[in-house]
Amino acid sequence: MQRERLRWPIDRPAIKWIYKTANKNLWRVVTASYEVDDLIQDGFMCWAKVSQRYGNVSDRPHIMSLFQRTFLNHIHMLANKRSQELDLNQPIDIVSEYTISNSLKEQELATFQVLCNQAPYPVKKILGVFASDDGLKKLRSQPRAKDGETKAPLKETLSEALCRASKMKRQSLYLKMLKEHFS
Repeated sequence: MQRERLRWPIDRPAIKWIYKTANKNLWRVVTASYEVDDLIQDGFMCWAKVSQRYGNVSDRPHIMSLFQRTFLNHIHMLANKRSQELDLNQPIDIVSEYTISNSLKEQELATFQVLCNQAPYPVKKILGVFASDDGLKKLRSQPRAKDGETKAPLKETLSEALCRASKMKRQSLYLKMLKEHFS
């Protein structure tokens, strides 16, 4: 049996688009058995399907658009399939993920506690932000303009955010003190 010729043979722009899109979207579909070469091969398969199915289309941009939509839909399907295979609702125990010996953890924790106890007051105040849930909520919250007219969040540096969350005067040397103390 003779193979049917494609009405639209694949051209250089379509090949470039396949490679670019496969590399760009690989993170969404990659598994132990599925690599970039497989995704590129799927792109060529999508081109063949579209060319065969829509052989009566006479406009080159139209066939390219149909192909792009088909390949992107295929990538979405693979990504959804991968997401369903992963159990995203299962909690991850970070401590068991990284096997660190208990003696090393205890030694590092003791060293950290000594450093925290020896820290100057501004450093302790900033560390208090990370130690409490309220401090972390304040750190994550967006500052607002005081005039009440502007509803958009203000932009602030890390140092300003730490000062706001720890209710300290804004000074740029708090981060410097923090870095110097722990280095």
